Amino acid sequence: MCKDEARHGKAFLGLLNRHFGK
Repeated sequence: MCKDEARHGKAFLGLLNRHFGK
């Protein structure tokens, strides 16, 4: 996995968490 991909995944998870109001 690329470092950039990992960063993108983290950001995506963060957005999902915010979207779900966790």
